[in-house]
Amino acid sequence: MSADDSGNLSFIERVVRSVAYVHPSIQHPGKIVQARIAHSFFVILGLAIVGTVFVSLDVIEKAFDARTLERTHLYVVGAGCLVLLGCIFLCRQGKPRTAMVILVATCQVVEISLVRLFDSPFEGYLRIFPWQLLLTAMSAFLIHPFAGFFLIPSTIFCLWVQLFGMQSDPIHFDGNPVVYSQLTNDLAIMMVVAGVCFLIARNMMAAFEQLANSNEWLEKEVRTRTRDLRLAKERAESADRAKTEFLANVSHEIRTPMTSILGYSQLLFEENLGDGERHNFVDTIRRNGEHLLGLINQILDISKIESGRFTLQNEYCLTQRIFDEVMSSMKVTAAEKRLDFNITYQSSLPKILYSDPLRLRQALLNLIGNAIKFTDEGRVEVSVEAFEEEERWKLVVIVKDTGIGIPKEMLDTVFRPFVQVDSSFSRKYGGAGLGLTITQRITEAMGGHLIVASEPGHGSTFTLTVYAGKIEPQQEKIAEVEVEEEDAAPIPDAAINGRLLLVEDGKDNQILITHILERAGLQVDLAENGLEAVEKSAKNKYDLILMDIQMPVMDGLQAARAIRQAGNEVPIIALTAYAMQRDEGMCREAGCNDFMSKPVEQATLLSKINRWIEQRRAAVGAKA
Repeated sequence: MSADDSGNLSFIERVVRSVAYVHPSIQHPGKIVQARIAHSFFVILGLAIVGTVFVSLDVIEKAFDARTLERTHLYVVGAGCLVLLGCIFLCRQGKPRTAMVILVATCQVVEISLVRLFDSPFEGYLRIFPWQLLLTAMSAFLIHPFAGFFLIPSTIFCLWVQLFGMQSDPIHFDGNPVVYSQLTNDLAIMMVVAGVCFLIARNMMAAFEQLANSNEWLEKEVRTRTRDLRLAKERAESADRAKTEFLANVSHEIRTPMTSILGYSQLLFEENLGDGERHNFVDTIRRNGEHLLGLINQILDISKIESGRFTLQNEYCLTQRIFDEVMSSMKVTAAEKRLDFNITYQSSLPKILYSDPLRLRQALLNLIGNAIKFTDEGRVEVSVEAFEEEERWKLVVIVKDTGIGIPKEMLDTVFRPFVQVDSSFSRKYGGAGLGLTITQRITEAMGGHLIVASEPGHGSTFTLTVYAGKIEPQQEKIAEVEVEEEDAAPIPDAAINGRLLLVEDGKDNQILITHILERAGLQVDLAENGLEAVEKSAKNKYDLILMDIQMPVMDGLQAARAIRQAGNEVPIIALTAYAMQRDEGMCREAGCNDFMSKPVEQATLLSKINRWIEQRRAAVGAKA
């Protein structure tokens, strides 16, 4: 077989055109024969298969880049001719039944041989032996008796064809190198004699095996998908239960302090209260309000974590001050429960770190606060150690308690949001089950990790490892000055002189903030929306503007932009109930100089106001 100049296949046209079965799929002009069918077929001259063209299932979806020709030369066996002639002789002698028996038996042998030929789990080159060819020829005679008239001349001529075939090149494609492809066990083969296709041999056993394998694979896939769906359903239900319990805990955590706040607020109206009782009631209201604020902050933090918006705000910070503030707060809490509480510094701490002091302080408070909360008696010990590395500091904080401990099977769940070791703990100890989750995420954001070891009834040990930036020696003094100036924030002893515009639509907040500002010595003007603020700032000269954000008519961001577009450089402090980091960025982009989220601490508010007014006056004086 060869390809002509146009790329069409030619099957020794001068000799076997009349006896070769040419499938339409190979009548394809072009450089490359494309894979269109999933079978193979033999081109047979007489009893000799002079060529085999086949296409494999595994190349249906891609170009047929391998040359698909495998020639198998089959030699005529003399004994086969004698058997065949004997069958013909029996038929002409009036003994067709005997010939039929021989040929039927031959068909069975052919079937068995074909099954053995194709029933193989492996793919390989097809090899057909002469005796198989002989039996196939006898089957052909049985099915198509007229083929007998062609058998003897074809057999004689077959020798010449074989010699011709050995000298003939296989199919080639416009000069591309000749390549042979493998016959696979999922192909069908057409047997042709005298131009008649009389047999199609298929590897049915392989097909059945393939079907069985496919069924097995499908069943396995269904089992896998079913298991995955079941696990996903269980996880979803578990998460749903956890969030339901979380909402119940949050409701409890809100209602409990609100009961105290509302109840003690009503008691303050009683006229026969002494100064001591009144002071205690006010302190209780303040303490419960701070608890509510802490809960709200935790919910906001977990919201940032869940949405992937949790980031650090790194700055220079005094290391010892962070630990002193945390320990001072926790000592009071531990003393209320009569617990032994101490801290040990295993090494000297770096004076200044480049980190997020707010988040580091929050992680320490959560970790130590949890240890105190779940320890009814005994002690809580804190160990701190710093390791200096090439370009950073490594801080290791170990918090060990003698509390209730955590069961081994629950150790992996303590860092999951909305989950507590036991739902009954929330009723006894309180909390929303968010503290450890937030602490772990803070730790990971700082490049570290948080691990726990615990035993029920013997307490727990949490090890927190974080990394912080190192300050070069020549920069340490400058950084120290910046930190001290930023953190000092004293309440002014003397009255603050200045005129201030308060932009606030809430009546209660107007009264509260105005009272704080006027007590500090400031003159306060009010605006109830952004448009009114823009108009008043254009008509009057203010030393500072306190700007709420969410207001009717015109919000605070629009008002700040309008004031800046008018060329007014008055300091603007955003004072808003929005508390997300992106909210602060939006305020600064709109033109605000500073940002404070409600509720505000009086000392911090007055300190910021005083600092910005002084900076404003200094800048104006320098220009003059």
